[in-house]
Amino acid sequence: MESAKMLAQRIEREIESLGEASEKRVKEVVEHIAIPPAGPSKHPFNGYVESVRVQGIRSFGAEQELELSRGLTILYAENGTGKTSIIDAVELLTKGVTTRASQPAGPAGEVKDENNVPYSDVDGKLTDIEPNVSISWIQDGKPGRAVWNGAWGQAAADAPPVQLIARRRLREVINLSGADRADLLGHAAGLGDLAQVWGDAQKALDQRGKELSSVEALPSAAMQDAVTWAEGVHDCTSAVPVEEIAKLVERNAQQAIARCAPDSRGPGERLSEAWEAPLPRPPEVLPAAGLEDLVQRLTDQESREVPRLSEALDQATLRLLESFAEVAIAGEACPACTVATVTSDRIAAVHRLLESVRDVREYQEADSALRKEARGFAQGFRPYLEWRFPEWDDAAVRSFAGEDRNFSAAYGEARSSKTAWDQQCTVLWDRIETAGREPSADSMRSVVEALRRLVDLREVADRNARAAEHLRSELLRDRKDAELAKATWRRDNARAIAEAIDARRKRDVDARNLRIAAQRLKARRAEVLEAKLTALAEPISSWLRRLAPDHTPSVRLQVSPGAQKPRLNVLVGQGKQTAIGRLSDSQLDMLGLAVHLATLEQEQSGAPVIIDDPTDMLDAATVEKLAGEGIGDLLGPPNGPGRQVVVLTHDEQLVRSLWKHHGARWPLTTQWFTELDREIEPTPQSLIKPRSPQEYADRLKALLQSNADAENRIWLRSAAGNLARQTLEAIIGDLFEVVGPRGLRYLPDLSNVREDREKRGVLKHFDLLDEQLRKIQKMHAGCTERCHANVAEFIDELLEMHAERGDYLLNEASHANCVYPRIAQVREYQKKLSKNANRFQHARRKSRVPGARPDDWPETSEWSRALAACSNCQVQQFFPHLS
Repeated sequence: MESAKMLAQRIEREIESLGEASEKRVKEVVEHIAIPPAGPSKHPFNGYVESVRVQGIRSFGAEQELELSRGLTILYAENGTGKTSIIDAVELLTKGVTTRASQPAGPAGEVKDENNVPYSDVDGKLTDIEPNVSISWIQDGKPGRAVWNGAWGQAAADAPPVQLIARRRLREVINLSGADRADLLGHAAGLGDLAQVWGDAQKALDQRGKELSSVEALPSAAMQDAVTWAEGVHDCTSAVPVEEIAKLVERNAQQAIARCAPDSRGPGERLSEAWEAPLPRPPEVLPAAGLEDLVQRLTDQESREVPRLSEALDQATLRLLESFAEVAIAGEACPACTVATVTSDRIAAVHRLLESVRDVREYQEADSALRKEARGFAQGFRPYLEWRFPEWDDAAVRSFAGEDRNFSAAYGEARSSKTAWDQQCTVLWDRIETAGREPSADSMRSVVEALRRLVDLREVADRNARAAEHLRSELLRDRKDAELAKATWRRDNARAIAEAIDARRKRDVDARNLRIAAQRLKARRAEVLEAKLTALAEPISSWLRRLAPDHTPSVRLQVSPGAQKPRLNVLVGQGKQTAIGRLSDSQLDMLGLAVHLATLEQEQSGAPVIIDDPTDMLDAATVEKLAGEGIGDLLGPPNGPGRQVVVLTHDEQLVRSLWKHHGARWPLTTQWFTELDREIEPTPQSLIKPRSPQEYADRLKALLQSNADAENRIWLRSAAGNLARQTLEAIIGDLFEVVGPRGLRYLPDLSNVREDREKRGVLKHFDLLDEQLRKIQKMHAGCTERCHANVAEFIDELLEMHAERGDYLLNEASHANCVYPRIAQVREYQKKLSKNANRFQHARRKSRVPGARPDDWPETSEWSRALAACSNCQVQQFFPHLS
């Protein structure tokens, strides 16, 4: 697939060749170029994984190897025995990071792989065992091997496409946001690279369109300014010839030159008001004549002692006393009462009283006259103090920008002075108004103080206004000189400006077309993604029907446009309910598994898949569905090439169901289990063990060796007897596989044996195996080839071992009243068991037959080679069905 840059450049070249094309034609170009790739190959992986080796990962210390069947491999692991360790190991090999560490939610700082994955002792201290994961596989008949050696964040080079569905990933798709969900499923549908390339190409086209339409794309700042000016004075969008544009530019430039001449500007051609209006100085503040003297007289008047009258003297009494003083004569009758005689002392007292009243009247008359004068002064004092300061907006102020001359700051200081001036004038008017209403020394003194402050403020305001006006005048002169030079340059370069305008118009057309192309590419990406994901809906629903609990509804995928990328909704049936809001927890788990499996078929058909603990929340019936039809569909035909499937589980019911449904498949179903060995120093380690005769024989041998001091203890004899019986059963069971249809085919049908194996044990059918072994022994006895030299010995040892079982296994049910042989006898029996178990070799990795596959031991083991017929054997005589 071509890169996003190449795709964007190819679309741009096609767009440029279109010229004045319609929107429909532009979209057709995008659709012709942006063609989605063909779907992924249905069988990209033609091979199988042989084994996975794990070392130094979590609970795994020393290297452990897990050999895989080409069909189904079951790994039974109880909680805490290493299942998560294997999951992490495979994720590190294939992705370089575990899904736990890559999840966005949770305490991200606590789940770093480099901190938690390496094997450590019980105290959490790292050991000297280095993390290492390797995988061996065969593809197209050629062996391959990939190794991850602890490079955190980096997957192993050339790793095979092993698909791992970790338990923690079952709801991964469902819990993502709509856009992230669309990305993830789009990638699984084979559109991951395409969506990324188309998305980046769309951004590149958008960016290129912005660059073309930007005036900064012109060759110089002068040309940029000239084109912007020209576009403002006449229409440049239509296809006007370059010659006409040049004439228009020249004429307008000549008019601008004329406007720059002194007194040559006509109506409508004036510069902005901000340039033309000079900044006035504040008005003069002149002190009012007589104001200081008036304040002093009011102060003196208010400081005089005020004469006081008796409170008993009212106006009527004063008039009576005045009349009495005018007519009263000493020694004569009183004119007021005509009864008493007026004395000279009484007349003198009346005169003294009238004299005090005269002082009060004089004070009142003088005070009234003075305050009347002050009120009249205040009401008549209205000095001219209005400062008509021009109000300019920010754009006008910025237009005065000049190097080393900060007019904006100067104007700001003058404007601040104007604000302070207006505020102080308001204070003055308020005080004058107060003095007019309530004339007094204090109110008139406050007027004097306000005037003095205004005088002081006027000095600062005048200085700021003169500084700002000086800068404005200088900048205006420079501006006019610059306008003249600019207009002259435009006149002299009218042709070049016209050509730039014409090129700019063409670029605008291309920019418009590129924006249309980018939007069409975005819509095209959503259309292709929707088509792919819509096609994915039925496979998901199909898997859901096979896996999920009964009555789980079907799902529908709905793609909707988003701001940056398409969104994907997972809906229930044909309604509008989202799956995450409608389905139960177990149904959501199965939906997540169905999504993974459906996309796996789309992305990596035939690739091995590892499924981790899919049955945590499932009931018995649903587990049976998963183990049967679900896993069966993954494995493919019962006897033919198909997908490798590995199931990791701690669910014993799932293990039994898997054996019931797939124990008779070819390639062979194999089972492994993990155990935590707590006796290993410095800390317990997880061990991978096969479910095979050799494993049972090794356990019996280890039991006897580790309890040498407990010789002939009843519990030891009982435990050893049980292991001996299990080992014999495993040997007999695998011998049935060797002589059966998956091995040498002496027995064409083992269905009865397999059905009874779980119920009554395989030993119940030993007579059938005995019959076949004796026939093989006779057939080989009649053949003179040396390749049959060991067969008689092998068979005799087996028959003898089976015959002796009664002596060592007195009660196969292992009841409490069972007494097993003494340990010395069991040791001898154990040696025979180990010798026979060792002849299968399918669990003996170091002694595997060269070229043999892990599930080919029924045809390649030492038992198989011993029992096999050569070309000289009379096979038809003993086994007619093999003719």
